[in-house]
Amino acid sequence: MAHTIAHATLGLTNPNSIDHPKISFAAKEIDVTEWKGDILAVGVTEKDMAKDVNSKFENPILKKLDAHLGGLLADVSSEEDFSGKPGQSTVLRLPGLGSKRVGLIGLGKSASSPSAFLSLGEAVAAAAKASQASSVAVVLASSESSSNESKLSSASAIASGTVLGLFEDSRYKSESKKPSLKSVDIIGFGSGPELEKKLKYAEDVSYGVIFGRELVNSPANVLTPAVLAEEASNLASMYSDVMTANILNEEQCKELKMGSYLAVAAASGNPPHFIHLVYKPSSGTVKTKLALVGKGLTFDSGGYNIKTGPGCSIELMKFDMGGSAAVLGAAKAIGQIKPPGVEVHFIVAACENMISGTGMRPGDVITASNGKTIEVNNTDAEGRLTLADALVYACNQGVDKIVDLATLTGACVVALGTSMAGIYTPNDELAKEVIAASERSGEKLWRMPMEESYWEMMKSGVADMVNTGGRAGGSITAALFLKQFVSEKVEWMHIDMAGPVWNEKKKAATGFGVATLVEWKRRKNYRRTRGHRQGWYLEKVAHRTAKIWTEYEECRQTFEHPASALDAKFTENDDIGTTCQNGVLATSMTEPGRRKLAPEGVDAIVVWDRIDLLTKEFRVVDSNIIKMFARKQELLTAIERVAQELASPAKKQPSAAVKSHPTSMKKEAPLTTVKLLQLP
Repeated sequence: MAHTIAHATLGLTNPNSIDHPKISFAAKEIDVTEWKGDILAVGVTEKDMAKDVNSKFENPILKKLDAHLGGLLADVSSEEDFSGKPGQSTVLRLPGLGSKRVGLIGLGKSASSPSAFLSLGEAVAAAAKASQASSVAVVLASSESSSNESKLSSASAIASGTVLGLFEDSRYKSESKKPSLKSVDIIGFGSGPELEKKLKYAEDVSYGVIFGRELVNSPANVLTPAVLAEEASNLASMYSDVMTANILNEEQCKELKMGSYLAVAAASGNPPHFIHLVYKPSSGTVKTKLALVGKGLTFDSGGYNIKTGPGCSIELMKFDMGGSAAVLGAAKAIGQIKPPGVEVHFIVAACENMISGTGMRPGDVITASNGKTIEVNNTDAEGRLTLADALVYACNQGVDKIVDLATLTGACVVALGTSMAGIYTPNDELAKEVIAASERSGEKLWRMPMEESYWEMMKSGVADMVNTGGRAGGSITAALFLKQFVSEKVEWMHIDMAGPVWNEKKKAATGFGVATLVEWKRRKNYRRTRGHRQGWYLEKVAHRTAKIWTEYEECRQTFEHPASALDAKFTENDDIGTTCQNGVLATSMTEPGRRKLAPEGVDAIVVWDRIDLLTKEFRVVDSNIIKMFARKQELLTAIERVAQELASPAKKQPSAAVKSHPTSMKKEAPLTTVKLLQLP
C-alpha cells in the first residue's frame, strides 16, 4: 500500500513495504510416495486414522505411505496421539519418501465444507513457515469418492487458505521475514484448465482479502479518510480498463445535502472523503447493477458519548472501517477477475468520529440527504448516520440491489459472537443469494429478524427518529434505522460484521466479507433457478422427427464451467447420462439416483447446468464435437442439426447420439422448425 502519511505521524511512522505471498500452484497426478519436495501434507479425517487389529492404517493412502516408511508413520502418529481432529497437525521427518517431511493435518469427522479446506490450507502455510519450506504438496487421504466439482472447490479453498495463512502484516515492525514457500502442488484433485482457473480465482480473491486486512490493520494516524480515498483511487488506476473513481470532498457532500454524514465528520481535523468506485465490464451487456456500501470510520472515539470503561476497546477503533475494507478488498478482487454482465458500485462515506467544539452533540437534530430528520441521542451510534447518506446516494445510482457492511453494533457480537456476522434484510431471495455465496467462501453469516414492532423504540418527540433505541434488540433497531434510507424499489441487505472483523488471538484483521462479496458479485450475472424447474421445451414442427427436450436443473452443487450434453435414448455420458426406466426417457445429473423424466414422445434430451445459462455460453456434445455457443440461436441451430442427424439414414460409423437409438428414422424428414416454449 502506498500511503500519504497523515499529519499525526509527523512523517516518522512510515509503513514498510512487505512481500505478499507469491506461490506457484500446480495440479498434479502423481504417486505420493514419489513426490519430491520439502513437505508432503496429508489432510486426514478421524475416520482415515482408523487402524486394524495390527495397528496398521486401513486408509489406502496412509497405508501406502506407512509401508514406504517401514511402519513409522503409524507408530509416531500413535505416540503423538494424533487422531485427525480439527486443529491437530504434526510434521514428521521420516526417511523413505521423496519428500523430506510428512505432515498430517486433521480435518475432523469429515471434510466437506469450504471452511475445513481453508483451515487445511492455513495449516499447510503454518507448517511451511515453521520448517522454512519452499515446496509443499497437498493430498487428501480420502478423495477418491469426491465429485469433480467437489475436488475443484476443495482445491480452491486449500489455495486460499495457504495464501492467507502465509500473510503476515509486518509493515509497522522494524524487522520482517519474507515468506519462504514458493510452490504448492495439489495432488489428486484433477488437472487441466478448469482447476487452473479455480486456483487463479482463489489467488485473486485472497489478495483482495489481504488488501482488506492491511486497511483494517493500519493505525488511524496513518489511514485517515484522505488516505483511504487515495487507496480507492489507486485501485481505479490499477484497473482503469474496467474501473473509475469519483471522490467527493466536503463541499460536494454539502451540495448533496449529506447532513447526517457531515455531522459525524464535523469534529475531526481530518476532512471527510466520500468514495465512489464503479466497476463496468469492458465488453458485453450489463444485466444487473449492484452497490456495496461500507462503513468507513477510520477512527471512532465515540464522540461526546466517548468510549470509556472496560470492554469499550477504544484502542481497536481503527477497525471501525472494516466494512469499507471489505468493500475495497472486493473491488480489488473484482477488478482483477473482471466478472461479466454486472456493474458494481463501491461506496464509502469515510470520516472520523472525534470530539471538538465543532462536533456533533447529544440532542442535536440533523437532516439526511433524503430529507428525513434524526435526533442524535448517542454520538457513539455514528456509523448508521454515515451509512444513511451513503445508502441514499447508492439508491440514486439506479442499482438493483444494495449490500451494506458495517462494524455497527456490539449487540450483534453479544448475539452471535465473533465467528459470524448477522444479516438483516426483508428480502428472502437476497438472503438466499448472499448466504449461498458465504457458504462457498467459507465465511459464516446468520440471518437475524427485522422485527418491525421494534421501530417504536426509534421514535423521537422532535424529529422523524432517534439514532439509537437502547440496548434491547440493538442490532435489529440499527438495521431498521438503515432501512429508512433505502428506496422500496431496491433490494437491500445489511451485514453487521462487528464480531468477525478482528481476530483477537492473532491481534489482526481477518479481511472478513471480501470473499463472500466477490462470490456474490461473480454469480450475479447468472440467471438462477428459483425453487421449481424452469427452462424451455424445444419441439419440432414436422412429421415424425425427433423431439428435443431441454432443461436446466437447480443442483446442490454448482458448476464452474459449461458442462452440457446432448444424448439420445440409452446413451451414456460421464457427466450427464440418459437412462430408460420402464420405457420412459430420463436424465441423471451429478448426483447418483437423481432423475428427471422427459415428456412422452421425446427422443433426445439436452441438459445444461446453471452456469451455462447464466453466462449465456452453451456447450453441446454433438457427435463427439464440442462447440461453445454464445447466442441462443446458435444453440437452436445446433439442436436442429443433431435432430437432422437422428432423422437421417444410418452411416457406416453412427455417432454416439444415434448408435443405440431403437427407432429407425431413415425415412423421416429433417427437423424444419424449432418452437420455444417456456416451462411453467
